[in-house]
Amino acid sequence: MHQRVVLYVLLWVLVPTSLWAQERWLRGEVIHIGGNGEKLPDVNVTVIMKQTGDRDTTDSRGRFRVFLPNAFKAGEKVILDVEKPDWRIQYPLEGETQIPDDLQKTLVEVRLLPVGSKLFWTHDRIEKFIQDTAEQSNPTLTATSTFEPVSQTRPY
Repeated sequence: MHQRVVLYVLLWVLVPTSLWAQERWLRGEVIHIGGNGEKLPDVNVTVIMKQTGDRDTTDSRGRFRVFLPNAFKAGEKVILDVEKPDWRIQYPLEGETQIPDDLQKTLVEVRLLPVGSKLFWTHDRIEKFIQDTAEQSNPTLTATSTFEPVSQTRPY
């Protein structure tokens, strides 16, 4: 009798714990825009989450899912990449997307364009390009930098 009670208590404690430890998946769909502006699914495209290296191949609807470790929380950014010859990610910019609050209900849309497409140059991509270029070219001032005063008398 005592063994049976212990067994029931263990089952009561362990079974719910295993149900709470559900795997988390970042789900999405890979698409490209057709000639008439319609969204078309991209099939058999490999999607990679750069931070973990986890990958998945899109199905007939362009859908994928990559494993999301518990260390990644809603709102944090992850970077996705694709393996499709001569195609690149248009959106999300640089493949950088936020983890949705509800992983079960939200699909991340990954939009592809052929390499060299002028459609890559959207307003937000141009802004990001300017910002990145400015950050790379801005010399960093150090605490030991010295400045010479500008003369108030200028010969003209």
